[in-house]
Amino acid sequence: MKSSCCLRLLLVAFLFVNGPTLAAKPREAEWIKVEEATKLDQPQTAIGLLKPIEAAAFAGQAWAEGAKALAMRLTLEGKVTGDEAARIDELAEAEGTAPAAVRPFLRLLYARWMLEYYQKNHWNLERRSSATDLSSADIRTWDASRMLDEIDRSFQASLADAPMLQTIPVAGFEYLLEPGELGDNLRPTLYDFIAHSALQSFAAAASPANPQGAFEIPADSPALDACAAFLAWHPQSTDPTAKQLRALRLYQDLLNFHKSDKDPSAFLHCDLERIRWAGRAAAGPTKPERLDAALRAFIAANATHPLSAAARQDVAEELIKGDKTKEARDFASAGADAFPDHPFGKFCQNIVNFLEAKHLAIKTEAHWTGSAEELTIEHANLSHVWFRAVRSEWTPGKDTLTRDPQPADLLELEKLLVSEAALAWDVALPDAKDCRVRHTSALAPEHLAVARRLARQSLVLLQNHDGLLPLKKNLG
Repeated sequence: MKSSCCLRLLLVAFLFVNGPTLAAKPREAEWIKVEEATKLDQPQTAIGLLKPIEAAAFAGQAWAEGAKALAMRLTLEGKVTGDEAARIDELAEAEGTAPAAVRPFLRLLYARWMLEYYQKNHWNLERRSSATDLSSADIRTWDASRMLDEIDRSFQASLADAPMLQTIPVAGFEYLLEPGELGDNLRPTLYDFIAHSALQSFAAAASPANPQGAFEIPADSPALDACAAFLAWHPQSTDPTAKQLRALRLYQDLLNFHKSDKDPSAFLHCDLERIRWAGRAAAGPTKPERLDAALRAFIAANATHPLSAAARQDVAEELIKGDKTKEARDFASAGADAFPDHPFGKFCQNIVNFLEAKHLAIKTEAHWTGSAEELTIEHANLSHVWFRAVRSEWTPGKDTLTRDPQPADLLELEKLLVSEAALAWDVALPDAKDCRVRHTSALAPEHLAVARRLARQSLVLLQNHDGLLPLKKNLG
């Protein structure tokens, strides 16, 4: 449910899903031909078309377009050869000769491709002996530890030119970045995009071969305090390379970068992401209470900003885990009411819809004896359930051993719905209007078993929660 899915995504990761959809550009006709070739699964043709686009774009200082053409070409060449490592090697070579303006993005792309390669092959990499040739540049021979070190180095290299990256609007890379529903105000610069990618990599590459280092974050530390206290915190560690320490400092850098922005959106987004990160990274018995307090303080301080609804989503999800469904519904509902047209408000509404959904499931023995039988009714947001027992033409025999006596398809069920019921009854259900799932036990009428024996037939038990017969009304 988290909102990050609506932020800009690295478009080259989805080339074969979305294709090179572009607005009118100087080379629009050439891009259309590339799109047609990829749709027809003609990678060699597309590669031939991309090479002149790449050269012309770089010559004309259209850095994002050139980088996209380069990335697409390498991806397609990897598809042709089946050698995913080859495209990574070629990208590393291209970075060395690429214009300076596009190198930070190529470094990021290299790091992400390396991370994808590791995630796809980590089982083999982690079983590989660490006694590999450290001088080898062939990533096919690397073990997991060396691969992860290179991924980490690449993300650090991407951020090496932070002052320059902070001046480059992310909107200028529309060729490479697919816009999301939230726009660019949460991560407005290329620095934001690369920094958040690096933060994501710390968690994505977690493994026994990639220890997080000798730095721990106590739950009672400023990591979960107000933003000012977090920014003033400068913890020391015997391991300056520890992932959590570097993540902490990167969040501080992001917050300091945005704290004077006229639009507070990027700053508040970084602060909320910091709280979420601390909630995952911190350790100690007070963490749940501290995380809850930090999120609620963020909501109270920023009630007029849509990001408060994003924080409400986090609190509601934790309340659901604690079986506090009514409080979760009310908490999410406030976010949905405050920002009904914003994606964050819609996320809150999704939680409300999930909690308020009607739920009904019946459990009972398949073969009843002559006494009253017990039914276990699992229900939520319901106060009543109606039952109908209908005779079914089903005779046990050798050919029915593997067949369930319930209706085999919708047509058979529809026939049962218009059949005369052998017996009908209803059961009142407790409902405190708190969205909780409950289990209620009820006894079937004793004379139902008598009716079954007299008819010498199977009975199918139908139930619904509104007392109506049409199939569309949740009969099952």
